[in-house]
Amino acid sequence: YKVTGVQTCALPIWVGSLNGGIHYFDKRLNSFIELEEKVEGDVRSFYIDSQNNLWIGSNVGTLYVYNIDKNEFRNIPIKDDLDIHKIWQVVESPGKKVFVATDNGLFEFRNNGLNYLSINEKFPGRIIRSLFIDKTKNMWIGTNEGLVQVIENKDRKSTRLNSSHLVISYAVFCLKKK
Repeated sequence: YKVTGVQTCALPIWVGSLNGGIHYFDKRLNSFIELEEKVEGDVRSFYIDSQNNLWIGSNVGTLYVYNIDKNEFRNIPIKDDLDIHKIWQVVESPGKKVFVATDNGLFEFRNNGLNYLSINEKFPGRIIRSLFIDKTKNMWIGTNEGLVQVIENKDRKSTRLNSSHLVISYAVFCLKKK
């Protein structure tokens, strides 16, 4: 298998491969187990939320949720008019909101679907490759044209980093806590 995504925050380790394969490391058996379910396309992202759901994004714009405790796998339908072709990353905020980074902006998962956020219009670039929510609840967003910080407040305003911050005006592919 060619590996296309890995989730390593805790055991088990989840591994995504080309052609939609999903594997996890079973410590008792000391080996990788492949799930019967497959995703459309190649796995590009994993995220485990507070409800022990594994969110799975692909390179063809499909999004899936696998409930680890219940062994339930479901496809999240994405409307054609959203024009999403890649799911780059999924994160959950401290307020239990799920955000999805795509090749056509930032979306929030609500009411069993993806909802476009108007804040996208303020971002430098439409392709959102990476998301990180820090301990002060600020969201850091890596786009194809730079880094944006969304400050958590009542209005949830967006600010582009300026000279008082580390200036990054080129594509940001990965954001992780140190």
